Amino acid sequence: MGSMRTTVTIDDAVYRDAKAAAAKAGRPLGALIEDAVRLILRSDTSGEELPPLRRFHGDGLRPGVNPVTFEIDMCGAHAIGEIPDDVGP
Repeated sequence: MGSMRTTVTIDDAVYRDAKAAAAKAGRPLGALIEDAVRLILRSDTSGEELPPLRRFHGDGLRPGVNPVTFEIDMCGAHAIGEIPDDVGP
């Protein structure tokens, strides 16, 4: 396979990060850029847009569910009768 020499303009920070990643991998910067371009070209071949996300309507999370981690507060859920007594801490 042949190769072509070219000049591209990229952001300074992207260049520094790419150069560091190439050095860490022990590869030339050009090889790293080639791999990145191939990966992008391979990942978006359909040209189709992603389907819209489904929307759910309601009153939000059930009582006792942490909105950040989605973990259930077993003590709080027991207190309001959301979880049977034989489940939990």
